[in-house]
Amino acid sequence: MNEAFMLKAFWRLVVDNDTLWARVLLNKYDKGRQFPGEMKVKGSDSQFWKNLKKMKMIFDKNTRFSIGNGKSTRLWDDPWVENDPLREHLTSNQILVELRNMTVIEAVEQNNDWNYPLLKNHLPDIIINKIRAIHPPLQEAGRDGIWWNATQNGIFSVASAYKLLTGHGKPQDQVWNWLWHWRNKEIFMPGFTRPNDPCSFICNQAISIRNAPYKLYTREYREKVERQISWSCPPTNWIKLNSDGASCGNPGTTSCGGLLRDEIGHWVAGYCSNLGI
Repeated sequence: MNEAFMLKAFWRLVVDNDTLWARVLLNKYDKGRQFPGEMKVKGSDSQFWKNLKKMKMIFDKNTRFSIGNGKSTRLWDDPWVENDPLREHLTSNQILVELRNMTVIEAVEQNNDWNYPLLKNHLPDIIINKIRAIHPPLQEAGRDGIWWNATQNGIFSVASAYKLLTGHGKPQDQVWNWLWHWRNKEIFMPGFTRPNDPCSFICNQAISIRNAPYKLYTREYREKVERQISWSCPPTNWIKLNSDGASCGNPGTTSCGGLLRDEIGHWVAGYCSNLGI
């Protein structure tokens, strides 16, 4: 939970960097840099700033820029189309020096449409099509913002950060874990066979997880009923045999035992035996 609140502080420092506390903090530890660009930490820095630095990777991975006027978002180095920057999708080996520090607004032509010749020289068609779906920057749209990927409206919340940090918000990871373990077991575990229909298996697992709370309530948390259980004697002149057995695993070491008692409960005989595996 502490990390979730540190992420909140990081978010506030980015979106509300004109506030007094943000200006004081950035002037002391990030002077001359464009936060949250390359955060540098020295041993003499406060623990708060050091903890913010630890949150940077999580913040960068789960945010992207929301384009307004396009003046502050870097075209190649900031994530504004997907969750990673455009430089990760370059088709050319390098960008010309004069193009490296472009902002998004500089990729718009005079007709207020994207500069497609420029973009097509450096990016694959799949990324170009995603850029087509984004409205070009407008002066009246205001400054660029930050979009938090863990919520539907893009606004940060501590609850969404907590789910993200604890893994509750990414059920798809469990699916990939199953597939990854199956693949490794096929290679390193002789005799293991991957399920014939992985999709059906995973769907059944999902159904079991969905039904688990109901089963937990109806079985484990239903009202307890106390009943007295005791040995009952056999009829007169009869001997009663009680026996039991157990196995340590399946297969595993197995044993059994039993005893004989008369009609008043006196012990007559008993036995125990190791049955092997």
